[in-house]
Amino acid sequence: MSREITLDMTTGAIATRYPELIPELERLGIDFCCAGNRSLRDAADSIALDPDGAVASLRVYEHDETARAESMDCTALSMTQLADHIEETHHAFARSALDRLEVLVGKCVAAHADEDPRLVELKETLGALTEDMHDHFIREERVLFPWLRRLDRSTELHTGPPWSVRRPIDCMLHDHDDVGEAFAKIRSLTDDLTAPQGACSTWRACLDLLAELERDTHIHIHKENNILFPAGVEAEERLGWNPARKRPKAGAPLHGFTLIELLVVIAIIALLIGIMLPALGQARAAGRSVVCLSNTRSIATAMSMYAQDDTREHFPTARMPGMAMNGNPPAPFSISWIHLLAPYLGVDAALPENPSTEEIRAFVSAMEVCRCPEDHSQNWESMMMPRLASYGINAYLTPNHPPYWGIKASRIRSPSRCVLGAELTEEMGMDHFMPMFWGDPPAVENPMIQSRQWDSAQALPRVIEHTRHSGERANYVFTDGHAGAHPFTNTWAQTPGEPPIRNWYDPKSP
Repeated sequence: MSREITLDMTTGAIATRYPELIPELERLGIDFCCAGNRSLRDAADSIALDPDGAVASLRVYEHDETARAESMDCTALSMTQLADHIEETHHAFARSALDRLEVLVGKCVAAHADEDPRLVELKETLGALTEDMHDHFIREERVLFPWLRRLDRSTELHTGPPWSVRRPIDCMLHDHDDVGEAFAKIRSLTDDLTAPQGACSTWRACLDLLAELERDTHIHIHKENNILFPAGVEAEERLGWNPARKRPKAGAPLHGFTLIELLVVIAIIALLIGIMLPALGQARAAGRSVVCLSNTRSIATAMSMYAQDDTREHFPTARMPGMAMNGNPPAPFSISWIHLLAPYLGVDAALPENPSTEEIRAFVSAMEVCRCPEDHSQNWESMMMPRLASYGINAYLTPNHPPYWGIKASRIRSPSRCVLGAELTEEMGMDHFMPMFWGDPPAVENPMIQSRQWDSAQALPRVIEHTRHSGERANYVFTDGHAGAHPFTNTWAQTPGEPPIRNWYDPKSP
């Protein structure tokens, strides 16, 4: 296959027109994202690559299945569709990868910093990159992408901010340049992401994930710099939107305000403050919801890592009284996924064999990721049975509950629709919930447990939160690692007397 590629084409245009060439551009070391506005000739010269050879290679490159899967024509999408795609694909992956890398790099520093002092600087660089990327995603999702979606709906254009879309785009472009520099520094600290001889599996996994994140980030930035952002500028120009404020002509007389005009202005300001205060409260609540969602993603990553290390490939156990069940020996009452995941969440703390209430509370306090900012339970200070977490694990997946007594992640039929964890009601002092006892009839018969787990009058579970966040939703995390806010009815539906028609909790449910 021969393509129409010239040395005067920009690298961004090449990646946009022929997305299947992205892997070959990566292999050649040609920047098609942050510096996608450069010609192929200049890009090749900057890395001492033969320009004619680069053209020849790109013209005849035969893409494989991986490249074909990535060759979605983003130019055919609306700005709304492309913004949604970027959030759901690239933002979600980057957040998950950065959370996991924090743990992996921390382990490498603890084990190998004496051998390679650069690991300490790598940890600092990755920490700064993580903070910058999380902030960048929030500004895109809260400011720029909603503005681009409004440009898709020209009738709503007047509701946007009084400035050109170029202003936030310029900020995002600057951020992209900083991300490119951070990855360049990471490569210099890791010998181009090459594992040293004799490197442990954790170090190799860390480098593999860094390479995957860098590759995904290049594609992510390309879709924004070369497709989405130019479409936004073009749409603004096409609609004739000019938010620039009119300025008085030079020499025009300036008029002061009368007392009445000042009083009117003050009254208007007071009115606006009254209108804005509820909106500001909603914005703060939305921010806390984002933190909660980030917590669930971190917990999901840690649980997946735990399952990979477990000899039976099981997710961690849930808290339960010390008793033998299904042939398993009794365990201390303090055992919980919260305690087991501490090393995977970067928490350097452990419980003694028979912890006191004060020791449990101190441990839980150190596990900040396990507490939702919107969780105002009084049980955090309880002396009888202190609250362990805002989130609970789905007992279907744990090795100490029926009917499966533990299940490997590879045996879950639909990982993207199987709930791994959910928010607990503020009355709960446990760390799990038991969907096998929900419904009419339940999957497992036990009237005593069912009465504590299921509200038959409202057809709702008593133990998980349904409405903590806006839109009568709560946050759920799934076994494939993604998380999102859902109403409970999205996850469960049943006609009394029949099996559930929707069950996102049973790992063997289709």
